[in-house]
Amino acid sequence: MKQLSKWLLAAVVPLVLVLVVPAAVGKTPPKRSVPINGEVTGLAFGGSRVVYGVRPYGVTSQSVHVWDVLSGKSSLVHASGGGASFTVATGRIGWIARGGSPSETDEYLITTPVPRLHLRQLAVAVRGNDYDTRSEGGAWLSGLVGSGKVIAVSTWTTTVPDNAVTHAALRLVGTSGLKTIVSGQDTIVAESLDSGRIAVVHSMALWPSTFRLSGGDGSVCVYSTSGKLLLEVSRGTAKEAALDGNTLAVLTTTNKVELYNAKTGAFARSWPVPFRAAHLDVKGAIAIYSAYPAGAGPRILHALQLKTGKDAVLARGEAPYPYGQGDDAQIDSLGVVYAVNKSPGTPRSHVVFLPMARVLASLAKK
Repeated sequence: MKQLSKWLLAAVVPLVLVLVVPAAVGKTPPKRSVPINGEVTGLAFGGSRVVYGVRPYGVTSQSVHVWDVLSGKSSLVHASGGGASFTVATGRIGWIARGGSPSETDEYLITTPVPRLHLRQLAVAVRGNDYDTRSEGGAWLSGLVGSGKVIAVSTWTTTVPDNAVTHAALRLVGTSGLKTIVSGQDTIVAESLDSGRIAVVHSMALWPSTFRLSGGDGSVCVYSTSGKLLLEVSRGTAKEAALDGNTLAVLTTTNKVELYNAKTGAFARSWPVPFRAAHLDVKGAIAIYSAYPAGAGPRILHALQLKTGKDAVLARGEAPYPYGQGDDAQIDSLGVVYAVNKSPGTPRSHVVFLPMARVLASLAKK
């Protein structure tokens, strides 16, 4: 914990991020990628901006970077510490750094404005790991989500030996601290944020635990950014959720993507997905998800057309593993961004941008 604190103190010195010039309006951006010297630990995508973490091979410190998919320019945000989950908001990015030791997990929530950087540590969570009872006692930070000018996060504490939850809250992440908007166990874990609404999934599988956990009632709650409960989907099978416009997409333990009206909660339809699907995201009429193998091997990134159920493979390759690391892929208006980590068939890691025209073309072939 002391070592992590050192790089956080050094990070508060204001920096200037390289300004990027967007491509001409109306011009379709090309497929492009940025090479990575190490392993991508997770990413987030919003507008034209991607924030991602890198765990280098060897003893070099982890780092956080920003890449603009229109200009192709990338910039170093933080050279002395990486991240386990990331988010992008208007003029701001954030991430949760996770470290510690076999007996302790330390988490730090860090944000900075962009393009002019001023890193701030806004929250810290520390908990101990009890291997005899496979439980953790202490504080948690997880469910970091952002959209527009809003960033939110779930916080809670647990006790040994049964991981009993106390002090759970859904909180807005400001420029100088956190603000609780609603409290209680129904506020963990935040999964998606869109147009002033926050989707929360009640599944312990989402907890960034040292141990593989299961539990929770498998429901989804959607809150306003003032903390008002807007709707609840209680089928008991949810493990992930994604919001966009009038669509609430729910990835279930029964290997389906279920679609609901995000305003009324009315069920619309569902589509089957492969076993071990994870990292659901949605934009407009397109969802993406990744299918992971039971053992070693590449994940397969899919695009799913929500109206027709057409499903297309976009990419294959090693990627951040679900729930233990950050997202491996996200979709926004411009297209899809995904990570491909070094493997026997891939000599170097990359973060790849696939323009929406290419995504639609893949689905049109089905």
